[in-house]
Amino acid sequence: MTETRLSVHAAEERAFHDRRIVHADFDMAPFTIAWEVTRACAFACKHCRADAQHQRDPRELTTEESYRTIDRLTAYGSPLDQQVAFFRS
Repeated sequence: MTETRLSVHAAEERAFHDRRIVHADFDMAPFTIAWEVTRACAFACKHCRADAQHQRDPRELTTEESYRTIDRLTAYGSPLDQQVAFFRS
């Protein structure tokens, strides 16, 4: 295994999350949620696995349906932090 040297701040963050995850009950709430908001995209990035379309799919959630979904997800409680990156080709 390769040794990873973390900054003091990064090491403290990792330790904090390691302590939290021990107490997580994944029968009550999911570990992670991935929500692809739309398939509509003008780009064709090589790294993207999505089947991008030029137009919004009519079956996508409306803004109000999305808000209700977010409300349901927040009922799970405080999530573990996730870092998400978006790239443009």
